[in-house]
Amino acid sequence: MPTIRLSCNDVFIGLAIFYAGAELVIAWSDFQNCSKPIHIWLLISCLFLGLFRLVHSMGDPEVDEINEPWCFKLFTSNSNLRSCIVVGVLYPFFLCWILLGTFWYAEVDSDDYKLSGIEGTAARCFKDQQQSWYFILWLMIFYVWIIAYTTSIMISAMVYFRNLDIRGQYVRLAEQYGDDPVPRLSPHLQGLSPGSILRFEVETIKTPEANINQCTVCLEDFKAREKVRVMPCKHRFHLQCIDVWLMRQGSCPNCKRNLRTNSEAIPLIPI
Repeated sequence: MPTIRLSCNDVFIGLAIFYAGAELVIAWSDFQNCSKPIHIWLLISCLFLGLFRLVHSMGDPEVDEINEPWCFKLFTSNSNLRSCIVVGVLYPFFLCWILLGTFWYAEVDSDDYKLSGIEGTAARCFKDQQQSWYFILWLMIFYVWIIAYTTSIMISAMVYFRNLDIRGQYVRLAEQYGDDPVPRLSPHLQGLSPGSILRFEVETIKTPEANINQCTVCLEDFKAREKVRVMPCKHRFHLQCIDVWLMRQGSCPNCKRNLRTNSEAIPLIPI
């Protein structure tokens, strides 16, 4: 069940949003002459910033225990609701809202510039340059936030589709086992992908050879009608034994020959 967990960063963001809101409330009457409700825009933007962090803090403890950046877990199966809210609702709305505020600020700043040399400065939106720079500072923060989220969504999508491809490779690998037990897909692939393991030949033992009658991974003898995987170096192993090994190590257990290809791709995060 999702739980809310806050960090020091969340406290800092909360204080910053509170400070921005307090500043706006105190100076609320100063923006009555604005041609655009830029003060309301900034207040809503800050609230959305807090809402982003609140949604991310509502994580699944079992998933969040994985020691990986949060952006890698954006499209995991246990984060579907969080992903839908962030990617499908908050992110596009926040992006459009910030772009709208940018145009509003440019228009308001242009109007203030035209009135800067006129005596009727009471019609200006910003009472001084410091107040204008205050909005610029928050715009910069919002755009940094958008860049960070855009990058995170792109990384998460790339990882998701790569893991989806590896699961498809695993299904094809499992077909080689027939009715035999299939090894569990390693959550951390440090060796070869299932697709790379599929490249290696599979043989069925007819009569165990006298000089090659043992799998050096499990140290058990080969039996007739057992399936074995043959490495490029001609060493043979039980399917389940060598496949588990190869997903963790990219070399032959016997001669330590490197079995990786130049295009070998290892997932960025746990499957």
